[in-house]
Amino acid sequence: MGIDRTSSMGLWRYANEFYETAVLTRKEKGDFYIPSYYLICHSIELALKAFLRGAGKDLDFLKYDLGHDLEKSFSQAKNNCLTDYATITKEFETSMKMVSLYYKNKGFEYITTGTKTLPNIDILIEGTSSLISEVRAFCIKKRELHYK
Repeated sequence: MGIDRTSSMGLWRYANEFYETAVLTRKEKGDFYIPSYYLICHSIELALKAFLRGAGKDLDFLKYDLGHDLEKSFSQAKNNCLTDYATITKEFETSMKMVSLYYKNKGFEYITTGTKTLPNIDILIEGTSSLISEVRAFCIKKRELHYK
């Protein structure tokens, strides 16, 4: 019996580690520290993909159909009943949508000219904390899905 090497729990673990690092950099560096935004966005992406993986989505779908698009990933997760398992506040959803385009276009990784309109990172951190803790139980229940 083999194991699929990218399980929902594996994705969740990475989501949690990026979240923890985002929290640390937020405390250390304060508001509007661009790497903190990158870390929290990556955590959100991985948490949503962990949920979708547990819902039975294959890796090609996660990688090629969703890419790094937080809005698209969130929409897919909602279509797969994410809100039955996780509480998503309107404030978190709005903030996630605000950062989605920057994240998808590598705006937190490479310098671009102009100003960015960013939400308060604490809203993203609080929402991601809830998302990660609530998605964990779902991923644990779905862990057998990845055994062949």
